Amino acid sequence: TIPSVTNQKYEGSSGVFVGLKTTLSDGSTRIDEATTGTGTLPPAVTFTPSTFGGVATSVTPASLVAGAAGNAVLVFTTGNPIPADGKIILEFPTTFAAVAATAATAGTGMTGTLAAATSGRVVTLTRSGGNEITAGTEVTVTIPSVTNQKYEGSSGVFVGLKTTLSDGSTRIDEATTGTGTLPPAVTFTPSTFGGVATSVTPASLVAGAAGNAVLVFTTGNPIPADGKIILEFPTTFAAVAATAATAGTGMTGTLAAATSGRVVTLTRSGGNEITAGTEVTVTIPSVTN
Repeated sequence: TIPSVTNQKYEGSSGVFVGLKTTLSDGSTRIDEATTGTGTLPPAVTFTPSTFGGVATSVTPASLVAGAAGNAVLVFTTGNPIPADGKIILEFPTTFAAVAATAATAGTGMTGTLAAATSGRVVTLTRSGGNEITAGTEVTVTIPSVTNQKYEGSSGVFVGLKTTLSDGSTRIDEATTGTGTLPPAVTFTPSTFGGVATSVTPASLVAGAAGNAVLVFTTGNPIPADGKIILEFPTTFAAVAATAATAGTGMTGTLAAATSGRVVTLTRSGGNEITAGTEVTVTIPSVTN
């Protein structure tokens, strides 16, 4: 057993060992010698990539609101050095609505600049003009033009993260399922109708009058063709008994209505997705002031 041996710092074959021999005490008179072509030289060993030293990685969008677009900050710690012309490759979950980075900003732990190229939800960052990033360095990178999923909930764990040599395929570090080093899921909150005011206007404002009420809102994110709209009236309304509703501007298809107490649930069918930023009107019958 030979101690204090450090492996090469990226994946791949070591190459066949160079020499092996036994000698007399003079160190030169050979007893046995492994030579090329005899099959007796120790064969190559194959190295696997490091896993970022087992240190957790993360990707944090600037906003966690569903549908928001902006920067996302990648943070990782190098398990092995990244050369000055190395690459960083990050794959976002398919829940993200869009990833369109054509540039990126090197933050802490990195010198030089980064070029970015995006294919689907895979962003490849290529280093230039800097120095080698040594092992054990915490690195931050800001990736622009990332659009969150368009509804609340978990994004799911990120699909892949690796650093490579300049060829983009020889891995240095790689986050893998089961090592705890893949960037974890982020949790999105719902949008707030794009910050645009909503309204409900009864057909009559006379106390005790019964009739229609018109709901108006602007979508912050798309509503799918089978989505729902849920409105809860104040308890001051004497009764809400809608069993139907009429789709107005901004919406195709029809609406089914169900009422429980003063909560009206409208279910879409037969129409198209309502895009973000659309003003929608809905007429709800059988509302008693």
